[in-house]
Amino acid sequence: DTAAGCVGAVPADRAAAVVTGLDSWRRDFLRRSDYTATVSINAGLGTPPPGIPAFMVAVPSSVADDLAGVILEHNKAPGRVPPGKGAITTLTMDEAAHRLADQDDATISENLLGQTERVLGRLPAVEWVEVNRWERVVVRGRPGHFRELREFQMLRRARDRRVQLAGDFLSSSNANTATAAGEAAARALTASLVETATAAVNR
Repeated sequence: DTAAGCVGAVPADRAAAVVTGLDSWRRDFLRRSDYTATVSINAGLGTPPPGIPAFMVAVPSSVADDLAGVILEHNKAPGRVPPGKGAITTLTMDEAAHRLADQDDATISENLLGQTERVLGRLPAVEWVEVNRWERVVVRGRPGHFRELREFQMLRRARDRRVQLAGDFLSSSNANTATAAGEAAARALTASLVETATAAVNR
């Protein structure tokens, strides 16, 4: 296939493998970007857990070492769950995810619901549970990572023209970062192509 330009919207380590025009420093940075994993459950509850107005509870290791946090979906946005119902999402830490991932759904559900009750207290009737296994969640932080990311971004803006990178590794890892990076890459690519076309016409 041929194209005037493209946006490479892939995880960091895969970008290092498929984008051929990268300098060696940026390629090494992408290769060293390591993603954490998580095993999570989504659970529907007969009623919301009482007395918790927050939409997320960060879990200290002294309470449940395996858990990163519990999201109370019914508090997150109006209409997210049916009236009078509750819904939660429980997320594990990376180490726990690797330990749990090969277990069956029923075992994982029992384990994580039990740990969730150590955080929220006894849960109302659990009406359904869905288990999720995510191999890539967020880029693992390391000393100096964001200083290097700043350098990566400066080089990207200075050097990249017809191939633009996008992905959740260009800031703190989340869906918003990935979306915003894709939009920014499309704008940069469009501007570069317009600049190249204008220069060709002027010649």
